[in-house]
Amino acid sequence: MGSLNHPLISLILLLLTFSLVLETKGDKDLVENICKQSQDYNFCISTMDRDNRRTITDPVGKTRVDICQLDYEFAILRFAEGVRSAIQRSYGDVIDDVRDGTNKVIDCENSYRMSDPIAVSPLTVDNHNVFKFSEIIFIIVDSILVPH
Repeated sequence: MGSLNHPLISLILLLLTFSLVLETKGDKDLVENICKQSQDYNFCISTMDRDNRRTITDPVGKTRVDICQLDYEFAILRFAEGVRSAIQRSYGDVIDDVRDGTNKVIDCENSYRMSDPIAVSPLTVDNHNVFKFSEIIFIIVDSILVPH
């Protein structure tokens, strides 16, 4: 049962990393200092140095990024609740929590597809990683609830 916690924690870490990257942009010294302390400096720099907002100058693009940041903040809360649910072995709640968090990430992705001007989200790779983590979590919960 301990294996259930690992993917949930990984997902939260991915989301927290993304959230923290948004907060640390503009302070290269802070990023450099953080990465020097990490186990994999190159990975840290490449992750923290991605600035998807750099090319966003139009008001619609800025609004979409702001919406996505709010969506991710909500998703982080739901995934954290999913961890608490997993610890309590409340697997139905884990499914609900992960579904709710994932739906907010889908909302972020759809904000670029559902209204003009249609565009590719600069967060598509991150969003798809969340979808992949969610799928893994659902598979794990399913294997716990319905032993095969």
